[in-house]
Amino acid sequence: LIFKKGKRGKVAKIFGFVYGWILVFIVGTETLNCFVLYHTSTFEQLNGISTSQHTDKELETLAFRLTEQINVLAKEVERDADGKFLLTSDVAEVSCGAVAALDDEFKNFGGYYVRPKGIYCSFFMSQMDLMGIYFPFSMEANYNTEMYKAKLPCTACHELAHTKGFMREEEANFIAFVACDRCDDAEFRYSGYLSALTYVRNKIFEYADEDTKIRLDSSICDEVWTDIDANREFWKSVEEAEDTVFDSQTVSEVSDKAMEASLHANGVKDGKKSYGRMVDLMLNYYGEHSFAGE
Repeated sequence: LIFKKGKRGKVAKIFGFVYGWILVFIVGTETLNCFVLYHTSTFEQLNGISTSQHTDKELETLAFRLTEQINVLAKEVERDADGKFLLTSDVAEVSCGAVAALDDEFKNFGGYYVRPKGIYCSFFMSQMDLMGIYFPFSMEANYNTEMYKAKLPCTACHELAHTKGFMREEEANFIAFVACDRCDDAEFRYSGYLSALTYVRNKIFEYADEDTKIRLDSSICDEVWTDIDANREFWKSVEEAEDTVFDSQTVSEVSDKAMEASLHANGVKDGKKSYGRMVDLMLNYYGEHSFAGE
């Protein structure tokens, strides 16, 4: 477009005004619906959950309690000809009900619930090592439709936890597990235990001797190992994918750095490792409470 000299200043002012308000909207929305929520009361403080330290033995006990439950659930879910998990549930509907039911015991779970939505460009999410994402501008809970399906129900609950104001990743992980554990849907319960067992097992493997590692792994049934291996194969296939618009390794590295920077900027000193702190929440809560199936 060609403008007369006298009009250029007016056009520049209009564009500057519009861009300025767009910037205000982006920064304001991100701050109110995301950044500030990292600095609110913790889930433990809101709900009177202990923050005491626990012994390695207590962690091992938790791990074997989880394996006992997941081994039972592994035989209740549907599987394909290769023995892999099949998802048949309505993820959006069941996840909303599962998280909303927590309002009976925990604070801040009442009110309206958005329905989790799958992302169309999910392969790009996979390249970024993302299973789900909370979008603060529309308050949406989104999930990766290409991920291994056994992980999807728990992921949907995790993202819904963010929409209720729980922005810390370890809290969203814990909330997702509790919601799945108490859900009537076996697929959701199994997904929750699969996620929790992954974090607890990783924690144990940081310190345990070989005997403990062998005992734990041998206690996990074949069906669960099939899903663990299938999940690993999925992420490996993304990493090794060819003929993609962007190189998977490059996308993953950029995504990791961006996420680490965002978490550090919001006071999360251990960055992505904070996801694993859900184990501390589980030890403190389930040291005094039973799983739904116990």
